[in-house]
Order: sequence, then structure tokens, then C-alpha cells
Amino acid sequence: MSHSAVQPETDMPNVVRRVTLARAGALLDRHLARVFVVPALLLLLVLIAFPLLYTLWLSLQRWTVINTTVFVGLGNFTRMLREARVLNSFMATAAFVVGAVALQMLLGVALALILNRDFFGQGFVRAIFLIPLMATPAAVAMVWNVMLDAELGIVNQTLRLVGLPRVLWLSKELAMLSVILVDTWQHIPFIMLVALGGLALPLTRR
Repeated sequence: MSHSAVQPETDMPNVVRRVTLARAGALLDRHLARVFVVPALLLLLVLIAFPLLYTLWLSLQRWTVINTTVFVGLGNFTRMLREARVLNSFMATAAFVVGAVALQMLLGVALALILNRDFFGQGFVRAIFLIPLMATPAAVAMVWNVMLDAELGIVNQTLRLVGLPRVLWLSKELAMLSVILVDTWQHIPFIMLVALGGLALPLTRR
């Protein structure tokens, strides 16, 4: 009688210990993913966040001839925005982004719709269209620089064969258009892959 009355009291520490361990295990399982992400976040802070913040701090300084700094706040940015060359660069970048993105989206989605149909040699044709995406931008720039040459380029040679006059693709007036076309040629496969992936997903009804 006395033994049965004392038994729950003696087992109470073990029960508390098991409950505590169970709760700790559940808490660890719940936050284990966050724990594994911590090293990657620390690495990003060291390699990206700190250099970015340090560069931002340096941009608020003015360097003198004797390699000393004077804090000028946003003075460097206001002076930069008054430069005509900077404004021209912003306008050229905006024109390139709008033209290239619009053309790539249009042609990439259209190409995905065409290649999404079943036909003989579908995989081979898709692989052929992926070739530009495999080339490095430096190699693409060098090859197209030769192809768009006014005298010896294959593009102008082809235009002459069909009776059309040569085009100064690399001139000041057409340089932006040429860059947009070359960039579109290289990155259309990426848009095509994304669109093909979306078309391959099954439609779900809610």
C-alpha cells in the first residue's frame, strides 16, 4: 500500500525529464531549418552586406590629394546627377532595358508556344535553340562584332547577296539597336525555358 503511494512521486522526475526532452526535440525540429540557414546568412553578411555598406559609406566621402577623406553627405550624388554624361548613361540604360526586355519576352514566349507542340525532332530543335545561352557574353560580343562589321561582316555580305545596301550596325546611330538585338539573341532561350516550364505545369482547379 505504501509502495504504490510512493511510486508516482519517485517517477515524477523521470516524467518531467522525458517531457522536457520531448519539448526540446520538438522545438529543435521546428527551428532546425533556421539553424542551418544561419551559416549562409553570416557568409552573405560578410561577403555582400559589409562591402555594400562600406562602399556606401565611402561614397559619402570626398577624397583629397593627400589621401584623406572629408564627409560631404550626398554631395557626390548631387554633383553626379548634374553631369550630362551620367544622365545620358541613365537614358541609354533605360532604353536598353526597355527594348531588350520587351523583345525578349515577346519572342521568348512566342518561341515557347511553338516548341511546346508535339512534332518530330522536338528535343533536338529545343537543344539547338539553347546554344546561344551556353556561350559567354565576352565570346558572343567578339563573334557578333566581327559578324556586324561594315565591310567583312557576314550580315552585310548577306544583305549584298539579296541586293540590299550595307548597314553600319556599329555606328553611333545603330549601336544601341545592335546591342539590343545581340542581347536578345543570347537570352531568348532563357525566357523560352521559363515559359516552357510554365506550360508544362498541369492546370489545377481550385
